[in-house]
Amino acid sequence: MKSAHRSLLLILLSALLAGSTMSCGGCTESSGDQPPTVVLSGVPANGTFVVGETMRINIQASDPEGGSLTFDWDYKPKELNWTVEQANFLTFSNEAVFEWAPLASDALNEEPIQLIFIVTDVAGSTTEKVVTIEFLAGNGTPVFRSNASELYDPRSGQSLEFDVVVTDQDSTQVTLGMDQASKPAGSSFMQNGPYRGTFTWQPTPEQLERRVYSVNFTADDGQNPVVDFKVTIVIRTATSVVIDKDQTAQMCPGEAVIRHTPLGPQRNPAAPYRFEAQLLDSAYDRLVLYVNSSPPYNGEPPADGEREGDAVEMVNEGGTFVAEISPYTSLVGDTGALAVYYQICAFDDDSSGLDAIRCTPSSGDLQLWHSFTVYSPDAETCVEDGLDQLGDGNDDFATATPVSERWDTFRVCPNNPDYFAVTLRDGESALFSAVYNDGESIAFEAYDGAQNPVELKTSACTGLATAEVTSPPGGGTFYFRATGDNVNYTLRAFKSGNAAECSDAAMEPNDTAATATPVTAPSTVSAEICPDGNDFDVFAIDLEGGDVLTVTHTFSNADGNLDMTLFGPGQMIDKGGLGTGAYTAGFTDVEVLEYTAEQSATYNLLVFNNNESSNTYQLQFEVAAAPPCVDNDGTGHSKTEATIIPAGDEDGVLLENLAVCPGAPDWFRRTEFGPVLGELTVTGGEGTIDDVTVTVYDESDNVVGSSVLNNNGGIDFDLFPSAAGQFYYRIETNRRVEYEVFLIR
Repeated sequence: MKSAHRSLLLILLSALLAGSTMSCGGCTESSGDQPPTVVLSGVPANGTFVVGETMRINIQASDPEGGSLTFDWDYKPKELNWTVEQANFLTFSNEAVFEWAPLASDALNEEPIQLIFIVTDVAGSTTEKVVTIEFLAGNGTPVFRSNASELYDPRSGQSLEFDVVVTDQDSTQVTLGMDQASKPAGSSFMQNGPYRGTFTWQPTPEQLERRVYSVNFTADDGQNPVVDFKVTIVIRTATSVVIDKDQTAQMCPGEAVIRHTPLGPQRNPAAPYRFEAQLLDSAYDRLVLYVNSSPPYNGEPPADGEREGDAVEMVNEGGTFVAEISPYTSLVGDTGALAVYYQICAFDDDSSGLDAIRCTPSSGDLQLWHSFTVYSPDAETCVEDGLDQLGDGNDDFATATPVSERWDTFRVCPNNPDYFAVTLRDGESALFSAVYNDGESIAFEAYDGAQNPVELKTSACTGLATAEVTSPPGGGTFYFRATGDNVNYTLRAFKSGNAAECSDAAMEPNDTAATATPVTAPSTVSAEICPDGNDFDVFAIDLEGGDVLTVTHTFSNADGNLDMTLFGPGQMIDKGGLGTGAYTAGFTDVEVLEYTAEQSATYNLLVFNNNESSNTYQLQFEVAAAPPCVDNDGTGHSKTEATIIPAGDEDGVLLENLAVCPGAPDWFRRTEFGPVLGELTVTGGEGTIDDVTVTVYDESDNVVGSSVLNNNGGIDFDLFPSAAGQFYYRIETNRRVEYEVFLIR
């Protein structure tokens, strides 16, 4: 059977099997089985919905027999132009959440939409709930969707840049502008889309002395009055976060202005998060809530899929300022829990000095954040952090996790304390610092190497605990313990003092490709990640295409979690990058990296510590030469040696049991006089279809056909000659591939 015919038959067979499935909707008959009970909440009142907001419907269900449930949804009528295909549908064991932000085009449909929510139990019994919704277009006035406040940290050295975005239900474009009277000197605003513009500003040193700037933007749709929107720009103080003294004794100006009880764990995937606060000082005019689903302490951008920081102006409701934000349930992921961070800041619009803004939590020079945990409804009462989930734990002194010289977030659960350790060299000191929600059920203790208690201080007005330790002669280890009930906390060790020189100082600096330490194979290298919190090491090794590199990395994970990443030619060396795709990550004392070189070049191996603490390590380099590529199928490897393709019959011609090697393409030729459909399928070898390229030439070496990936996991290379003649098929690959080719006229 020809491969193309086989693919077609499989497609037809799958369609027939899918069409044979019988369903009776909500009328399933199962002996003794009761259909699931389903309750909907969040359904639009009166069956109408004004375009411009997000629709969120919660589907809660239970099975009378106590079995598991599956959730699905559908809609009617499907022949209309709905954007409902873009809706999010989150499912859990006993509930699901439907989220959809309809657009103006949905309101143009003359018929209402029917949303159908389907819940099925293990016996096949099904319950359907139908929601009918009619859309209203709204008033068509431009609505700003941007943050009302932006934070700028001058330590970044970068320009402040943010987008100003509007939505409009009945306009194809809105003219955006910036009020010239309020614009900071040197700033610019450029509209770069029908509903979007970008503000850019690099503040001068003199401008940085002012804490708050208010910039007014306008939106004009040509039909309604111009809409104004004010963005408050907050300049962070330039104070370094490196602590030179105990911060627990510092003032907490934010708590003197704002009263707020931190949020507890959130489990309802459909309910918005509600924040409340009181303004205690009449000199301040308003409160703004800042929320971030990515740890904000280290200045890192959110990872892929995470929500950017939200800024929401809080509304004064009878003396209590209130803000609500949409649930973050979709970001929880496989762990079942997500730490979310937030601040609440008060603004004095009549001031531009250091007291123009006050935030809670606050303590001295530190920029602190509250946090709460978002749980999946299926998650346990308290979900441990990653260290405990991996099974390695950090539950006693022997398994204590090294404290990083950057901020790391953890969660402590009842009856499962967390232990941490910091190892100091002779002459070094360190300050343990833990940030948490003040008033929550959490406690910290500090110990020396003999497990004797060390003095620990806590702030009187915010959630901050610190312990300052100094190395004994010859160096030593200190410990930090956290106990509590379902509390997030963020931990860091600030090291200082004159430590002994790093053991691999002779190799430094070796943190770029240009300064990389050259190595050969076989060889063994001993080195160290130095204790300044910013060190990483780069090694350079030359490989031939097909060489197999093996690097065995030995270190003490208890002293620091080291990892490796291999970068190919032209790739930027970056601790957060994946490089060639060869990297290690884990919590063991021995990690092994293996990689087969795709080309002859110099490769760079990056060694770094995720915790940014010091650690010695050893690298063993081994290289196995690539085995010879075997291609003994008799095909020609140049145009002049091209293998003749048989004419075939009405069913086409199949060329089987072929192989091609890198640098030795296979050539075929045949006289073609009409349209030719060609398909290549990979049947074995080291490569995949992505490694293969097919090019078709005429006798004058003009390209008349080339590779196109098809839906069957193969390559199509169709030919439509304008005249009869000799045509040549060139098949080349990056790796050895076994394949077959099917052609039919």
